[in-house]
Amino acid sequence: MNAPEQLRAQADALLEQIATAAGQLDRVQDEYTRRLRLLQQAHQEAADRAKKQLAAAEKTLRAFLRKHKAALFAGPDDRVELDHGAVLYKLESRVVRAKGMLARLKTAGRTDLIKIAESVDWDRFEPLPDEELHTLGTRRRTKELFDYELRK
Repeated sequence: MNAPEQLRAQADALLEQIATAAGQLDRVQDEYTRRLRLLQQAHQEAADRAKKQLAAAEKTLRAFLRKHKAALFAGPDDRVELDHGAVLYKLESRVVRAKGMLARLKTAGRTDLIKIAESVDWDRFEPLPDEELHTLGTRRRTKELFDYELRK
C-alpha cells in the first residue's frame, strides 16, 4: 500500500470511529427521550393534581387574607412574616380601560396615547394625572393585592 492509500485508510478508519460514536450517541439520546416521555406520562396526572391543589390553596389564602385584612395587616404595603413564609398586602392603582377611549382620544387630539395599530396605549395612561384621566373619560381604580413568599 502506498502512502496516499495508507492516509486514505487512516482517514477512513477515523470516519468509522466517528460514525460509531455518532450512532451510539443517537441510540443513547433516543433511549433518554423515550424514558423521559414515559416518566412524564407516569407523573403527569400527579403534577396536574398538584397544580390544581396549589391554585386552590392560593385562592383560599388570598380570600382568607382579604377577609382578615384588618387583623393581619397594619395597612397597605405591609408584610407579615410567618413560619412558612410571609404574606403581603399592598394597594395598587391602575387605569381603568374604559370603552370608547379610542374615539375620545382622537376627539381630544391625544394621538400620542394611541398605538399605531389604532388601539389605546393604556401603558401611557399610568403617569397621567387623575384630572386628565377624568377629562378623557376614564379613572384610576385602587385594587387590593395579596401575595405570598415561601422560605427556601
